[in-house]
Amino acid sequence: MRIGILTYHDANNFGCAAQCFGLQEAVKELFPEAEVEIINYGRGKGPRIVPAGSEDEPPFVRARVFERFRRNYMNIPGETVYDPDKLDPIPYDVCIVGSDQVWNDKLVRGQERAYFLTFAGNDTRKISYAASVGGTADDEERVGWLLEWLPKMDAISIREESSFLRLKQKTNLPMTVCVDPSLLHDRSFWESYEKKPERLGDEKYVFMYALGYGWCREYERRAAQMAADIAETYGLKVIHYYFGQLREWFPEDSKDCYCEGPQEILWLFHHAEYVVCCSFHGTAFSLIYEKPFYTFFVPDNGNRMKDLVTSLGIEERYIEDSLPKEEWDWEIPWDKVNAALQKKRDESLDYLRREIGAANE
Repeated sequence: MRIGILTYHDANNFGCAAQCFGLQEAVKELFPEAEVEIINYGRGKGPRIVPAGSEDEPPFVRARVFERFRRNYMNIPGETVYDPDKLDPIPYDVCIVGSDQVWNDKLVRGQERAYFLTFAGNDTRKISYAASVGGTADDEERVGWLLEWLPKMDAISIREESSFLRLKQKTNLPMTVCVDPSLLHDRSFWESYEKKPERLGDEKYVFMYALGYGWCREYERRAAQMAADIAETYGLKVIHYYFGQLREWFPEDSKDCYCEGPQEILWLFHHAEYVVCCSFHGTAFSLIYEKPFYTFFVPDNGNRMKDLVTSLGIEERYIEDSLPKEEWDWEIPWDKVNAALQKKRDESLDYLRREIGAANE
């Protein structure tokens, strides 16, 4: 059997790398005789040009680190295709689209041929795995767009419960909710890929994980303040994921990990004393590593984190503003959380096993 996965694999972003690698490895474990590969589609952006003399600038250093991870750990054949109309039919038995925000119309409108797998041949089984629409599916135009394209899929799974419930109000198409691919694996799996950052000593730290996007910067600033307050209260340092002016949000002795790759970021989650994040995958890996954490609201995309922690019965981990010290609560019922997460993990693996296996029927 030949299986292709189409997702955001080429962004120099920890969450993108983790979910893509996580899905690849889960499918390989379920179908060890299959040929599993990442479809080399570049989301219509075109190759990124590095200006002469800029090779040592942080964004380009990080790009090389992430490219090395993709080269070492992902099966990505051929040259990158950037035009969805140039995606040739490939003789896959199964194509999977997902996870990540592959059905966020703000990101992929005009690229439906890729992200609803219509480029694949008629004999290819087309399924989504934990596809995210980004924000909520409460915009009528967004819902209409999705309902136009969803019937082209043979099996549908959505990542966020809120989007699933909204879509089920509008269509009788069978669909289900599955966990992000990073959550298909337990802590021991991810520990086996960790690498300690070379610049780090033995200091104890708060890990502030957020991506520094301009549209949510004010919300991230509040999270950064809480991370700094936690560090000051408990005598810790702050390690964060920013470079440039945004480093001014933190104490002078803080360190950034902007140029670290996925393996180093795994290590940083694992060994943090506390985590503060404004990110879905920051939330996911705080759960995987059982870290005391808070995840902050960000506009439009905040439901992704809220849905996740609410589904596990710890909705108080999701906050909209920095909490005063007297309201900090680091007690998380990990036995309850892990039991709920394992149930969702098993259901999601069953979905993959069943829907991929249907190609042989």
